[in-house]
Amino acid sequence: MTTLLRNVKRRLAREEGWVLVTAMILMATMLSMGLATFAFVDGQQRQSGSQRQRDTAFNLAETAMNMTVFSLTSNWPGPGSSGNPFPTCTQSSTDPRCPSASTLAGLVVGPDASSAGWQVNVYDNGVNGQGQSSATWYSDTITSAQPSYDANGDGKLWIRAAATVNGQTRVLVEQTQVQLAPVSVPHDVVLAGSLQTGNNGNKVLVDTQGSSLTPSQVLVRCHRNSDSSCLSYRQGAQISPDTTCDLDCNPGIPNTAMSASAIAALKSAAQANGTYYATCPSNLPAQSSVTWIDSGNCGWTGNSSWNSSTSPGLLIINNGTLSFGGTVTFYGVIYALNAQGSTSETNPIVSTQGNSHVYGGILIDGGGNVSIASSHTNLTYADNAFSSITTNGSASPIQNTFRQIPH
Repeated sequence: MTTLLRNVKRRLAREEGWVLVTAMILMATMLSMGLATFAFVDGQQRQSGSQRQRDTAFNLAETAMNMTVFSLTSNWPGPGSSGNPFPTCTQSSTDPRCPSASTLAGLVVGPDASSAGWQVNVYDNGVNGQGQSSATWYSDTITSAQPSYDANGDGKLWIRAAATVNGQTRVLVEQTQVQLAPVSVPHDVVLAGSLQTGNNGNKVLVDTQGSSLTPSQVLVRCHRNSDSSCLSYRQGAQISPDTTCDLDCNPGIPNTAMSASAIAALKSAAQANGTYYATCPSNLPAQSSVTWIDSGNCGWTGNSSWNSSTSPGLLIINNGTLSFGGTVTFYGVIYALNAQGSTSETNPIVSTQGNSHVYGGILIDGGGNVSIASSHTNLTYADNAFSSITTNGSASPIQNTFRQIPH
């Protein structure tokens, strides 16, 4: 019996089994800590990835917006763009007005950019049918119902740019405004190849000063001393003050009134404003900053009046002739590009007849002739008509209109 008790005590004193239990407890503790650490790190990585994707979406939308602002500089969709509004742009768009997908991908790089989607829209800042305005504040409900061109003609548009990366979407809006750039043009009441008047009376037909402090000039690209048709008018009476000058007194008279780039910009402006005509329209717009007639021999009589003394316009005829008669009144500058290359001194490119009146000036390129007639003052210089000639310059964001909106 004693031996049996001694063996039991010896067995109870041994600890081999507790080592295994202790080891398993430690392993379980370490495993649980490792799993917790792994879960924490995985969560942080997921949050970091989501933040990176949100940042990529933001950068992509902002870059697409900036590229659209740049595009609007040369492609401003004016009031006449209802038939050709600014398109909805995505990464698959081929319209040259849209941001280039390849260029955009080169500007916004990263592991998520290649699978991103984006969209850019342009909207007017007008008033909807319920009288709700988006003039200075963007509303996805109100503004997105506006046309995709400058329908109200105030030179302002909203840009909405959205980008999505792996389900993370950012939507940015900003209002942009097109700046008006003055056109360099000589302030001459007449600039032409030659000039003639329609009678021999003593009436003043050309008032070279008007309401200006100093008179303007009548410049012709011919030599009056050797060419009797160069300047054909009753001296001392019909042009007052008489500021006529030919190539003998000014050999540097320019052959064209405007640069090719300015002419191209004015043509684009007329197309965007809906005042571009392939041939002579039945009537001119009542008020227009620039009207372009591409070709035709145009004439208007009656008692129509176009533009105003405070808001003069520019009428350009590319290839053809223009005549006013009756009591027609035009406030602004008439510019004939003389694309047909006329040098005739008896077949005028621009002519006034009857009691018609131009308040501004007449410019003709090359050797084109201008004829002023006949019963009273038909041409009066107005300096503001020349100062008002502008083209669309650069488009730029309007301060404090950029923001992110909820998706």
